[in-house]
Amino acid sequence: MHSQSAKAQEIRRKANERKVGTFITRKELLKSLTADFRALVGRADDASRRERQRLASLLHEMVREQQQLSKIKRLAREKGLI
Repeated sequence: MHSQSAKAQEIRRKANERKVGTFITRKELLKSLTADFRALVGRADDASRRERQRLASLLHEMVREQQQLSKIKRLAREKGLI
């Protein structure tokens, strides 16, 4: 993630620390990506447009992964595995 928002910088800092018990939640990452996307809305330059497309792609991928995880959890519950 190469975003410049304060939240993105904090997430990168946490990731670089690699301390025991320090991790980035999916929720934190989603909030950061969403905030970065919103900060670029309305900008018409090519760099902003490319960054919006990249962030939209990442957000879409995260949503798709979450849907897959939810489906796996539901199936595991139905089979009595969890």
